[in-house]
Amino acid sequence: MNLHVDILGSGSRPLVLLHGWAFNSSIWQSLVPHLDRDYRLHLVDLPGHGRSPPPPADCALSQVAAAVAASVPPGCLWMGWSLGGLIALQVAATLPSTISALLLVATTPRFVEAPDWPHAVSPAVLAAFRQELESEPIRTLGRFIALQVHGTPDARSVARSLSKALLAGGLPSGRSLDTALTWLAETDLRPLLTRVHCPTRLILGERDTLVPATVLADIRAYCPAWDGVLMCRAGHAPFVTDPAAFARVALRETPSVGSIDHGL
Repeated sequence: MNLHVDILGSGSRPLVLLHGWAFNSSIWQSLVPHLDRDYRLHLVDLPGHGRSPPPPADCALSQVAAAVAASVPPGCLWMGWSLGGLIALQVAATLPSTISALLLVATTPRFVEAPDWPHAVSPAVLAAFRQELESEPIRTLGRFIALQVHGTPDARSVARSLSKALLAGGLPSGRSLDTALTWLAETDLRPLLTRVHCPTRLILGERDTLVPATVLADIRAYCPAWDGVLMCRAGHAPFVTDPAAFARVALRETPSVGSIDHGL
C-alpha cells in the first residue's frame, strides 16, 4: 500500500500524526501551528482516506500498520487519534523500533463492548451505524460528528471544524469506510499491550461519548505505567476543541509514571 504523507514543519524532532475513521490529515490543521516550530510533522492519510488509495480487499489492521510504518522514518514520536491510535498501538506492539514514544488520543485497545470490557461502544449500536451508513452516508457522517461534540462547550463551532476537515480531503468511498469500520469493530489489541515498551501517554476527553473516560481504569489494569491525561470539558477530538491547551498537555515532558492529570 502506498500512502500519501504530507511533511510540514521546521523542527528537528519527527512526529507522525494519524487521523481517525472517515477523516483525513486535514483534521490536524488547527494543531499544526502549535507543533511545526519544534517538530517535523508527517501527516499520513490512512488507506482509502484523503489522498491515499483504498485498501485491498480483506485488508487487516496489521497490514495497515505495516504500510504506515513503511511510509515514515523509524524512531519517530507517533500521535494517533481514535482509529489512528489503534493503528499506532499495533505498530508499537509489533514493530517496536518504529516508535520512540506514543501519544494515544481518544483511543482504546478495543472499541466494542465485551463482558470484560464494559466501557466501549455497544455491538448493536455499531451494527445499526453501519447499516445507516450504507443507506444514508452523508446524514450518518453528520450524526457521527454530532456524537463527537455532544455535551461539550462550543459544540457547534467544533462540529463545523470537524465537518470542514472531513470534506477537505474528499469523503472516503463506501467500501473504504466499511473496511475501516470493520477494523474498529473486530480489533482487540489487549493481548498485545504487554509488548508496548515505549513511553506512552493516553489522552481522553472528559465528555467523550465514543471512548468514555471511564475506560482509563480498564486500560490501567493492563498498562499501569501509562500516563493518563483527562482533558476537562473535551469530547472525542480534544485537539480541535482547544489546540493550544492540547499541545501543551500532549507534548510536555512525561509526568511521573502512572499519573492521572486533568488537563485544561
